[in-house]
Amino acid sequence: MNDTFYEQLVKKKSSPLMPALKVLLICVLAAALILALFFVGFWPAVLIIILAFLLYYFVFPLLSVEYEYTLLNYDVDIDAVYSKTKRRHKLSFDLRTAEIITPAGSEALASCRSAKCCDFTSRSHPENVYAVVIASGQSRMTILLEPDETTLRHLRQWGGSKFRDH
Repeated sequence: MNDTFYEQLVKKKSSPLMPALKVLLICVLAAALILALFFVGFWPAVLIIILAFLLYYFVFPLLSVEYEYTLLNYDVDIDAVYSKTKRRHKLSFDLRTAEIITPAGSEALASCRSAKCCDFTSRSHPENVYAVVIASGQSRMTILLEPDETTLRHLRQWGGSKFRDH
């Protein structure tokens, strides 16, 4: 068999305010804990500690995201990896169902309007972003990817005539 398999990680650029937001949340929770212990009582302090653990395990990991593109022949799978530990499957599609694969700023996208757009890029290099328009039934979806050279070669090879460089 002549299967082509490739994985690429793209780290989503986080906002410069995210570290400040984390510190602010920790400070607010610490102050609330101290106030609860001294003025309110034990049980509100326990609730604040539980809230702090929930933030740590469920909210803070969502602030650090990497997208993993997995390409196997015509199949493309996109997963989100949160804090390099938790993985969530986001999208799968077949390149044969693509209408067009082109740079995101291309004029060829003008004829392919879609209702839904999924952005799986780092949001830091807009010149490297490619759009894949997928048709499923009557609806269309635009998927934004930030491929490296190997992924781009794979899209060009398996996308065939649907791939455009301009």
